[in-house]
Amino acid sequence: MVRRSVGSHAEETVRLASLSLVNSCVIQNVLGMAANEMAEVVELDEELVTRHEDKILFVYSTVDEWVPGEFMQEFQLRFVNAQHRVVPNRHAFMMELDGTRNVTEHISQWIAVILDEKKEIKIKICD
Repeated sequence: MVRRSVGSHAEETVRLASLSLVNSCVIQNVLGMAANEMAEVVELDEELVTRHEDKILFVYSTVDEWVPGEFMQEFQLRFVNAQHRVVPNRHAFMMELDGTRNVTEHISQWIAVILDEKKEIKIKICD
């Protein structure tokens, strides 16, 4: 069952992680956390996002239908000072072969750009 769900090429750690979900305590915790999130996070704190917009990276995927494309377009228009990236990974990227590595590369590139910008600002201030 697990091999069919995550694929026969999935790493052993992914298969073991999938098997751990069969544990009733794990399922209870997962569903409890999901219920809590659905009850607590009912709307976007737009003021908070706007305040920190220049530090936010929104990551989208067109591979699955977790979030509709209109949502991505709406956020790009609403939060123009944030960065927006489309990655070729599913929402549950950690379950894909090399998914974590791919997402980590995207985030590392984003951090490098930010650090380079800060370096340029420091150099300009010192001149």
